Amino acid sequence: MIRAIDIRKSFGTLEVLKGVSLAVDAGSIVAMIGPSGSGKTTFLRCLNGLESFGAGSVEVDSISIAAGTPDFSESLRLLRVKLGMVFQQFQLFPHLSVLENIVLAPVRVLGKSREEAVENAQELLRRMGLDSKAGVRPRELSGGQQQRVAIARALAMKPSGLLFDEPTSALDPRMTVEVASLIRELSGHGLAILVVTHDMNFARRASDRLAVFHQGLIVEEGPTAQVFDNPQSDALRELFAHADIGASGSPPG
Repeated sequence: MIRAIDIRKSFGTLEVLKGVSLAVDAGSIVAMIGPSGSGKTTFLRCLNGLESFGAGSVEVDSISIAAGTPDFSESLRLLRVKLGMVFQQFQLFPHLSVLENIVLAPVRVLGKSREEAVENAQELLRRMGLDSKAGVRPRELSGGQQQRVAIARALAMKPSGLLFDEPTSALDPRMTVEVASLIRELSGHGLAILVVTHDMNFARRASDRLAVFHQGLIVEEGPTAQVFDNPQSDALRELFAHADIGASGSPPG
C-alpha cells in the first residue's frame, strides 16, 4: 500500500500542496488528473523524495517518512527501494545497453550479484517482449519500447508500488492502449500503482480510482466509472469541458 497523509509543499510563498492525503491499495491503480499547475506531479515527486515536503508523511508497506524527522534520509533510502518511478521522459542511461540499464540498480543499491541481476533482467525483458533488445542502446528503441525498458528497470528493484508520470505523453494511440494493458497486468501482480495523466481516455481505461487535483487539493475522489459518469465538482466539470469530454465521461464522436 502507498499512503500519503496531509502532504504540504511550498515553493517560497507559493503553496503548491495544501494538505493532500491519498491511499493506493496493493493491486489497485489510482489515476491523478487535473489541470496543469494543480499539484499532481509535485505530489508524485514528494512521494519518493524527489521533492522535499514541509509537512505530512508517506508510508509504503512498513516504511514511513515524515517531514522533519531525524532519520528521514535513511527512511527515504528504504522507501525508494519499495517505490519505483517511471519518468515521463524515461530517464534511461544513453551510454548503457538496455540490459545494463536494468542491472545497474539491483547490483549497486540492493547488493545483488551480477549473475542474479542479469538473470532477473533477462526475465523482465522477456516479460516485456524485449528479450531481443538486451544489447542495444536506448536511442535504438521506439518510444513504446523505451517505456517498457523503464518499467522493467523499476520492476528489477522488486517494488511494492510504482509511480508513473504521464506514461502515454510520448506514445501513439496504439501504444497507449498497450501501456494501459501492461499497467493493468502489473496491478494484477499485487503492485500499488499511482499514475499522473492528462489523457482522460487512458485514465478511464487504466485506473480503478480517480483523484482530481485542483489548486493544490484533491477536490474529488472515487471509483473511476462513478467519477466520470457523475462528476461532483465544478473543477472536474470544467476539466471535462476543456478536454472535450461530456458529463458522461465519453469522448466525443
